[in-house]
Amino acid sequence: MSQELKGGWKDSLLACGGFLFLLASLFIPILQFVALWLLPLPFLLLKVKQPWSVTFVPLGLLVVLFLFFPIPFFICLFLFAWLSGSVMGYLYRKEETTGTDIVLGGIVAGLISSWLILLVGQLVFQLFSRLTAIWMQEWTETIRLMKANGVVLQDGAAGLPLSIAFPILLFMLIVPTAIATFMVARRWLIRAGFPGKSLPPFYEWRLPRIFFTAYLLLMIGMLFQADSGASGKWMLGFFYLMQILMVLQGCSFVLFLLQRKCGRIHWGIYVLLFVLVLPFSPLFMLLGFIDTGIDLRSRIDKR
Repeated sequence: MSQELKGGWKDSLLACGGFLFLLASLFIPILQFVALWLLPLPFLLLKVKQPWSVTFVPLGLLVVLFLFFPIPFFICLFLFAWLSGSVMGYLYRKEETTGTDIVLGGIVAGLISSWLILLVGQLVFQLFSRLTAIWMQEWTETIRLMKANGVVLQDGAAGLPLSIAFPILLFMLIVPTAIATFMVARRWLIRAGFPGKSLPPFYEWRLPRIFFTAYLLLMIGMLFQADSGASGKWMLGFFYLMQILMVLQGCSFVLFLLQRKCGRIHWGIYVLLFVLVLPFSPLFMLLGFIDTGIDLRSRIDKR
């Protein structure tokens, strides 16, 4: 066996072992979220070091493993992690890509894989229906505990459908996963001799203009949405997600102004901004909406 082939098998087995370790860490309370956000990491490192032909080796090995232990939740996480990590590793390996390109590639791959998994899973073993049942059970138990502790809830909070919360939950899974995986992999790969790639500071982040158009269309659609059926719930979920993105964009714009005024942003500014976001979220949302639709930053830099 050649040295190159031995190296490919070694890296593939390490990737399989790393993913199974992260999967097992999901059952450890302290490490749950860290492990969840780093699931694509073993496959990213493998793809940076090896060609596509080698990255399919752990895919085949773990598919065989899941044939003996057909747990739908683990299968979905594996497919999501393998595709996202492989795409990010492929982009990291290219010389002309930046850290932003790699993270965006991971987010797009995560979105595509998530929706494909949801669609196929619903057709094969009613995945979304099962998730809806589990979601409503957990939500009912949460409401019961809150009422037992004297928390008064409005009538509309008696049960939040999964179709409304699903886009936000997907955002909370995919975006932190892509960023955290890239940040950890970057340090690892720099030590291994690969070129370092970085993300721009948060005050330079700016959503593409298509988000402005999408948010505007969603607002118009909400005005004409008369029923509360399945389509209306999904639209409402994406509308809430766009509001969160606009708030984050507004925070980035405020930090941009502070950076241009002060030159350096102290960590205390981030803490203060985090405290102000909740009571002044409509203001941040408006600033983010304007910043996404109009390139105010270029005009400010010109001045």
